[in-house]
Order: sequence, then structure tokens, then C-alpha cells
Amino acid sequence: DGAIEDGLKHVSATGPVLLVGNHQLFGLDGVLLVEEFLKERRLALTPLVYPPLLDDESPLAPLPYPLPGSAAMLRRFGGEPAGAKTLIGALSRGAHALVFPGGAREVFKRRGEAYQLRWPNASALVRIACRYNATIVP
Repeated sequence: DGAIEDGLKHVSATGPVLLVGNHQLFGLDGVLLVEEFLKERRLALTPLVYPPLLDDESPLAPLPYPLPGSAAMLRRFGGEPAGAKTLIGALSRGAHALVFPGGAREVFKRRGEAYQLRWPNASALVRIACRYNATIVP
């Protein structure tokens, strides 16, 4: 009915579900969401992650971002490389997929960009979600 509902209790326990976020907190928000869904709802999410973040060596080495151990943690919590094929696979098996369409660019916002979405102009997310009759949760 289009009503806005707060809280995880309103997210369906059965999938497919597409959870769509806007990065804050240097990208740590995805990990926090995965943890909250596990604690509060006992639901495992499938976070779709910028592929280089799943590598053991940081794509920004020698800078310490992401934090050491991030790749192992993302893999432990079910992180999969972001991409259309991965999303299709997750939704086709009825998963709760977590995506941040603004990606890595959205992690480091510039002055005046707080709370702005940085989504691609021709995002296929909605078309893929519709194809698998997924519930979209912003």
C-alpha cells in the first residue's frame, strides 16, 4: 500500500527480498545491517560486495582501507561479488540480497553530498528484482 514501516520486523522472512542501501560510515553500514538481521531476525543476508573488497590484499594498499581482515569477514558473512549475475543467482534461490547501488564512490562522500543517492542512471536492479518477484526494501 506504499506505507512506510520502520524496523526489521516488517521485512519478510521469506524471499526473494532486495534490500537497497545508501552507504554511510565509510561502508561499514553493510556489515552492521548483516549483523542486525542475524541478531534480531535470524535472517542471513547475501551482501553483494565491490569485488576487490573480497581480495585478501586491499585494492588501496598500502592505505589501511578497508580494515585488515575485512575480506575474511565479508566472506564469512556470505559476501559475494556485486554484479547482475550474482544478484540473479541470489534472488532466484530466494535469498535476502543486500546491495548498495552507489558502490565504492558513495562510501567517501564529498562536501555537500551527505544523504545523497549516487545510483547509476541505468540501473538494472529494479528490472532484475521484478523478474524474480522480489520485494524491494529501501
